[in-house]
Amino acid sequence: MREIANEISGVAGSAPTVDKTDFQSHMSSGLEAVDDKLKNAASMPEKLITGEINDFHEVAVQLRQADLSFRFAMEIRNKLIEAYREVMRMNV
Repeated sequence: MREIANEISGVAGSAPTVDKTDFQSHMSSGLEAVDDKLKNAASMPEKLITGEINDFHEVAVQLRQADLSFRFAMEIRNKLIEAYREVMRMNV
């Protein structure tokens, strides 16, 4: 806790720095993970039919995880758009 207080007091009066590439890399890796889950889920029914996968429950779980990941990504997108709109409404 003291370390954080020291860091805050050391930069008091200066503008906080934000690493844009860090945010971009997190967003990019998150979207890639969601895309991978969606692609994997899209191939699951075919794998079930061809016999590569014998357990229907595994297919159902993968499809559900892909659906939840996609919905979560859409909620994040909606919150980012909402925050952007709110910033644009601010008076300067």
